Amino acid sequence: MKKSIQALMMAAAMLAGSMVFTSCEEILGEWSRPAPNPVTPTPTPEPDPTLMLKTPLTLEAAMAGAKVTFKADKANVAKDIEYSTDGGATWTSGNTGGSGVEVTLANIGDKVMFRGDNSQYGKDNGNNNPPSYNTISCTADCYVYGNIMSLIDKTGFATNKVLPKGTNTFYYLFKDNTCLKNHPNAAYTLELPATTLKEYCYRSMFFGCAALVTPPALPATKLENSCYNAMFFGCAALVTPPALPATELKNNCYQSMFDNCTSLETTPRLPATELKKGCYYSMFEDCTSLKEAWVKANVKVGAPDNECDNMFEDCPNASTSQFHTGDSKANWTAAFPNLSQWQFSAYE
Repeated sequence: MKKSIQALMMAAAMLAGSMVFTSCEEILGEWSRPAPNPVTPTPTPEPDPTLMLKTPLTLEAAMAGAKVTFKADKANVAKDIEYSTDGGATWTSGNTGGSGVEVTLANIGDKVMFRGDNSQYGKDNGNNNPPSYNTISCTADCYVYGNIMSLIDKTGFATNKVLPKGTNTFYYLFKDNTCLKNHPNAAYTLELPATTLKEYCYRSMFFGCAALVTPPALPATKLENSCYNAMFFGCAALVTPPALPATELKNNCYQSMFDNCTSLETTPRLPATELKKGCYYSMFEDCTSLKEAWVKANVKVGAPDNECDNMFEDCPNASTSQFHTGDSKANWTAAFPNLSQWQFSAYE
C-alpha cells in the first residue's frame, strides 16, 4: 500500500512538471497575437497663405522698450485711427495730431496693430511748400508685417486691392525709420497688395529705412504718376528688389526708386518697352554694389523727357557685371560710360 501511494505521488509530480513546461500554443493550439491598432500621426497644418493679408499692419518689438509713434507732422493731415495691443481683441481710438498715438512695447514680442478708414496719409502742398505727412516711427528695432490696406479700410482690408481716390496715399509713411526691420520668420511679410494705384501713393514710403532687407511685393502692372518715386531711396541694406511686372508706365513712376541702395546687387526685370517722361530717372543712381541689370527698352537720355537720365549714374564699372537689354551695348555705354566694362546680352 505504501508503495502504491508513493507511485501515485511520483506520477502526479511528473504530470505537474509536464504542464509547467507546456506552452499555451501546445495546450490551446496555434493562435496569432492580434496586431496593435495603427497610430495615425497628427498632420502638420499647412500655413495659411492669406494670413498676412488678414493681419492688420503690425509692428512688433525686436528690442524691449521700443516706443512706436504714429504722428502727423502738421495738423492739416492728422488722421483718426485705431490701435490694438492684444492681437485685435480690443481697439482703442486715437488721432495722429499733436503728439500722435504713442505705444510703448515693454517686452520683446509685444506688438501694436493699426487700422483706419483714411484715403490718404500725406499731402503734396505744391512746389513752393513742403509736403505734409503722417509717419510711423520706432525708438528701437521693430519688425513690420501685415496688410498696409488696414490703414485705409479697417474692415474690408483683407481683400481690398484698390487704393481710394486721391493722391499721396502712403506718402512718407515710414520715412527715415531706421529701426524698421523684416521679421525673422519669412512668413511674416509686409503686404502692399494694391493693383489699382494712385498718383504718389508710395512716394518715399521707405525713404531712409536703412535696416530693411526684403521689400514688400508690388504686384501692380499699370502704374500712375510718381507712384514709386523714391520709394526705397537710401535703403542701404536692401539686396534684392521686388519684382516690377508693370508694362504700362506713367511719368516719373520709378524716379529714384532705388537711388542710394548701396547693397542692391541686381535690378528687377523691367519689361516695359514704351517709356514715359522721367520714368527711369535716377532709378539706380549710386547703387554701388550693382552686378546685374535687366532693361528691355531702348535707352533714352536728355531732353525733352529725360526717361533714363542718371539711371545708372555712379554704378560700378566691373567686367563681371551683366546687362540684359533690348538695346545695344554701344547705346547704353554712350549714355553711361561707367558701364563700358559690363558684359551685355539680350533681354530674354
